[in-house]
Amino acid sequence: MCDLLSEGMQFDLMAAPYLFVVLAFMIQIFWFMLQRRGQIDYAQDLYHFRAPTTVFSRYYAWRSGSVGKSVIDAALFNIVSLGLIVVFGVLTVGPEGMMEISALVVLIGVFSVFNVGQIARRVRKRIELERTIIRNISQSVDKVGEARRLVEQQVLTGQSRNPTVWFALFCVAQIQDQIGWSLRDVLLEERNKMTTTRKETFQSAQDEDAGPSIGG
Repeated sequence: MCDLLSEGMQFDLMAAPYLFVVLAFMIQIFWFMLQRRGQIDYAQDLYHFRAPTTVFSRYYAWRSGSVGKSVIDAALFNIVSLGLIVVFGVLTVGPEGMMEISALVVLIGVFSVFNVGQIARRVRKRIELERTIIRNISQSVDKVGEARRLVEQQVLTGQSRNPTVWFALFCVAQIQDQIGWSLRDVLLEERNKMTTTRKETFQSAQDEDAGPSIGG
């Protein structure tokens, strides 16, 4: 009987690292899906120049508002996830088993700290970009002209697919002052152009698919 218990414990200790990795991976996927949903909702609100309309959008707007908030959000999530992993480990392999695989827990913790740093770096980069946009427009006499130059620069230089730049532009456009209004007008013009171009492209594709008419 003791031998069976010993073999079962050994199996648990051998399987525990894999179970911990799977659990950590699942928690990260859940958080990524939460972040992604918030990012999509918030981007839609920005695109239509409105305040956050959903819980996910408000959450993403809060956590991306400053480097400090993004660090707090990521740190809290990682602390909770590490706590869940430790509790799961104590319940499955016991305190002694946790001591034997403590190196894996430390490794997951190091990865969590690295993840927090990456998130803070991305938020800081976007905030710095927003400050640069605000500074360029505020220092210009023709604020609408400068805003148009910044937007057209992204389109003409092939950076129109850079989501960080567009995100920063639309964030600045939410500011209720002359800088935000100037940029909002230009972005509305560009959005209308893109909508018109897409409609024309779609109509042209439909005409080509239709082929020649009977009398043609």
